[in-house]
This record gives sequence, structure tokens and C-alpha cells, in this order.
Amino acid sequence: MEQTRKLLLGLFTSIVTLSLLLMLAFATGVMCRGALAEETQLVFVAECVMELLTLLFGWFALRLFKWKKVHTELVEGGAIALQKWGVLRLTMLEIPLLLNVLCYGLFDVTAFFYLAVILLVCLVFVYPSAGRCISEIEP
Repeated sequence: MEQTRKLLLGLFTSIVTLSLLLMLAFATGVMCRGALAEETQLVFVAECVMELLTLLFGWFALRLFKWKKVHTELVEGGAIALQKWGVLRLTMLEIPLLLNVLCYGLFDVTAFFYLAVILLVCLVFVYPSAGRCISEIEP
């Protein structure tokens, strides 16, 4: 169980740290902020896609462990099932987070920043603490 928790915690912290470093790179000028701001059609498409991804993946990730099939597998499979489903849940929240931070830097549109904040709030509810990991695999 402890190995699974460490894996999930490592994934959690590494992607959040990478997102913060990416934000810092745009803020300090290491990466060119607003490089694609003039591409209005691309901005529109990226906004629509990222809004849908953020809302759908956020909802899906928060509800994933409540579904009967997943919950049954977690109870029966223990740490192995928790590792599989936990990585999926964190990936569904953190990949759009990275994409939103990248889009925020490239397009300089605040909507992407707010979408990233929404995903960060969702990540608070799936933080892989020891107590949460144990409670997820109990009946």
C-alpha cells in the first residue's frame, strides 16, 4: 500500500511542480509569453477544447471512484487496483492542467488560467494521503 501511495504522491507532486515551473518560465520571460495571441481562430478552438476537457475530465475524475464497477475493483484488488485507477484519475486532472498552463502562456488568455485553477481545486479532493488511500479500498 505504501508503495502505491508513494507512486501516486510522486505523480501528483511532479506534475503540479512542472506546471508551476512552466508558469514561472512564462512569467520570467524564459519562454515567450503570448507568442500565439494573434492567432484568433486558434485561440477560439483551444478555448473551446480546453473548457470541455477541463469540465468533463474534472467531473469524471471526481466521480470515478464512486462508480460501482470501479469501487468493486478497488475493494477486491486492493493496492494494485488503487494504483491503476489512481494514476488514471490523477492523469485525467493533471494533463489538462499542464495544457491549460501552456495555453495560458502561449495565448495570454486568462480563461486558461481560471481553468487551471479549477483543476488545482479538483486536485485537492484527490490528494493521495495515507488515510484516503486506505479508505478508497475499504468496502
